[in-house]
Amino acid sequence: NYGASGMEAFTAIAKKAGLCIATAEKVKNNADYESYNTVIRNLKETPNARVVVCFCEGMTVKGLLNATTRLNAVGEFLFIGSDGWAVRPDVVKDLEEAAAGGMSIRLHSPPLRAFDQHYFNLSPFEPNRNPWFQDFWQEKFQCYINGDNRDKRFSAPCTGSGEEDLSINYVQDAKLGFVVNAIYTMAHALHNIHQLVCNGRPGVCPGFLPVNGSIFLSHLINVSFTNYANESLYFDQNGDPPGR
Repeated sequence: NYGASGMEAFTAIAKKAGLCIATAEKVKNNADYESYNTVIRNLKETPNARVVVCFCEGMTVKGLLNATTRLNAVGEFLFIGSDGWAVRPDVVKDLEEAAAGGMSIRLHSPPLRAFDQHYFNLSPFEPNRNPWFQDFWQEKFQCYINGDNRDKRFSAPCTGSGEEDLSINYVQDAKLGFVVNAIYTMAHALHNIHQLVCNGRPGVCPGFLPVNGSIFLSHLINVSFTNYANESLYFDQNGDPPGR
């Protein structure tokens, strides 16, 4: 259902603005080639349908671009994609001509360099709170680590050095900053509740647990702090953060 609510909002706003929506199409997440072909055929047969606003996951955009190429419709449409496309190069790989002139939206989330530094310094041979990290390492570098977690599919032992470099082909998730902001928001809210209920005493006082959901929500909405990117983070009466 990715994008369904966004499409509904866009349709309502477009109607108020007097914009013409020639047709509306839906594509399932597991759509096959013919489903994408059907969408492009319908667009080709719809007069004046030239701009395609796609509230789609990245691979859905890729499927539409592929269908555009298959049906010799390259250059007939200008695609505008939501954050599911954003700046992902894999979406338009080998389809640059079909995507030419298109635009996509990326949510504001500055990169978190401290995470990169932490991630690159991780080792499968050092204590790690993540119980799946050794499994991840073996899968990523196609090697084995002796012990209970040994992956018997691989014949080469892991060394933790050389070509086993986490920075190779690494791209930070564009939405990592949202995770960090969410964790800090919850931490600030819990801290404020603790200060109020426990009067600043360290530890968990009897009145702190269980945390009341309604009280927690009210504190979440009233949180205000400077985040990792030195930006002020707060929420309006609807629970929305400031636009960027």
